[in-house]
Amino acid sequence: MRHSRKVFSKHLTRVLRLNITDIRGGCIGGMVLLMLAIITRLLSGSPYRIYMLLRQFKILPPLVLLSTVNLLLTVAMGFACGLILSYRRCGKIGEEKYRSGMLFVILITLWLSTYPVIFRSCMLGSALFLLMIACVLSAICTLLFSRIRLLSASIALVFSCWIGYLIILLIDERPEEVTDIK
Repeated sequence: MRHSRKVFSKHLTRVLRLNITDIRGGCIGGMVLLMLAIITRLLSGSPYRIYMLLRQFKILPPLVLLSTVNLLLTVAMGFACGLILSYRRCGKIGEEKYRSGMLFVILITLWLSTYPVIFRSCMLGSALFLLMIACVLSAICTLLFSRIRLLSASIALVFSCWIGYLIILLIDERPEEVTDIK
C-alpha cells in the first residue's frame, strides 16, 4: 500500500508537476467553492419553475445533467485556483498568482450571483449580462493561469466554454412569455 502511494505520487509529480501540497491546496479550494455553490443554490430556490419555462429551447439538456456539470465545473475551478495559490515560486510568478487569485474571486462572485438572478428573480436579461461579463473574466483568468500552471489554465478554458454554452442557451430564441415572467 505504501509503495503504491509512493509510485502514484512520483507519477503525478512527473506528469503534472504537482506535489502533495499542490493537491492539498487544490482540494481545499475545490471544497470551499463546493460549499459556496451549494449554499447559493439552496438560497436561490428551486430551478424547476424557470426550467419548465425554458424547455422550449432547442438545445436544453436535462436539468439533472445541467446542474451536475455546473457543480462539477465550479468545483474544478476551485481546484484550479487552489493549485494556483499553492504554487511555491516567488518573484514575478508570486505577483501573478495573487493577481489571478483576485480576478478569480471577482469571477466566482459574478458566477455565483447568476443563480439568484435566474432562479429567484427570473431576470434572464440581467443573467445574460452577468454571464457575458463572467465569460470575459474567465478568458482573462485562463490567460493568467496559463502563465503559472497549464493544468489550471486548461480547467479554466473548459469553464469558459461552459459559460459560453450557457450564454448560447439564454440567447437562443427566447419565447415571449419567458422574457415577461413577472
